[in-house]
Amino acid sequence: MRKALWQIVLPAVVLLSIPIAVRAEPTYDELFQQVVIPADSAFQFPDIATHWARTSLSDLAVSGIMSGSAGFMQPDRLITRAEFITLLDRATEIPVPRVVTERPFRDVPTNAWYAPYIAGAYAYGITSGMGDRTFQPDRPITRAEIAALLNNAVPFQGTNQKTFWDVPDGKWYAQAVNRLAGASIIGGYDDGGFHPEANATRAEVAVMLDHILQTRDTAWGVGSIPESDLTSLVEQYIRHGADALANGTFPANEMSVYTAGLEYEQLVRTESVWQSFQRAGGTIHSAIDQLSTSLLYNGSSVAAVQATATVTTTVHYPDGSEKTVHDQRSAIFFLMKSGVRNQTTTTMKTVIYASTPWRVLSSSE
Repeated sequence: MRKALWQIVLPAVVLLSIPIAVRAEPTYDELFQQVVIPADSAFQFPDIATHWARTSLSDLAVSGIMSGSAGFMQPDRLITRAEFITLLDRATEIPVPRVVTERPFRDVPTNAWYAPYIAGAYAYGITSGMGDRTFQPDRPITRAEIAALLNNAVPFQGTNQKTFWDVPDGKWYAQAVNRLAGASIIGGYDDGGFHPEANATRAEVAVMLDHILQTRDTAWGVGSIPESDLTSLVEQYIRHGADALANGTFPANEMSVYTAGLEYEQLVRTESVWQSFQRAGGTIHSAIDQLSTSLLYNGSSVAAVQATATVTTTVHYPDGSEKTVHDQRSAIFFLMKSGVRNQTTTTMKTVIYASTPWRVLSSSE
């Protein structure tokens, strides 16, 4: 009982019990595949395990922009106009109405699942439809249409220099394609063409949207998130938990402001275990002697921060016995970035989505 509780209620916060072999400098892709995907069935897509767009698809999945169906991501399936505008709204943080009362397009019912996203994009001037008060939501979208919508959604600073042989000057989509190519948001094919009339797959769209997220700090007029803000969030989270344990409490509600997803779920479970231990007459007091953090990865929608702490923890068991341990331990935290956008500004927010279990580096009693 003591060993099990000792493994569950750790200093600072209780982290996911996911086995992982951590190298000195693990790559983000390795960490994501080893930690987040095995822990959350929402990201276990067997059809992207070896796909060329796996990293972009995974980034969009963990940030809640793109989801799968029946356990599959279907990366090579063509994407419809309604599906694309939904993903675009999510990626660019366009506000969508909860209830649609007016129909900007006669073929978009107000009760359709995609109606709020189309209404939001219409309100922001991103789309005006097909010119006959229709949107054609179920038709596969073309690459030219994607370029135009992306160009309307975000004011990129790309050049208008001609890039592809099959995008003639004067075409309605030429300026958008050239500008996005100049901003490294879109690319072409091996034959040097853009294939504007071709339909796009979910994988192609994922890569384009991932590129948007990678450039949003400058393109959206948002200052880049400093590395210190990412590491500071993890430090605050750990210290808040340690201070709570030092005072004989475990306030999951207070600590939940730092978390989302898997980390929040674990926090709630931990509070339940902690309360049971307290009701049985046990207590845990923890103090951090040293704490350091370093940024392992800083991607478009996910960051990884490694924390190393030297901790002194005393456990008072219900039977009256006591155990004090001094140890140095390390864990990796996955941070998810998101934002709230209005007509003029975008406010960025970062939360802790998941973490590895604390790995003991040295210990003494």
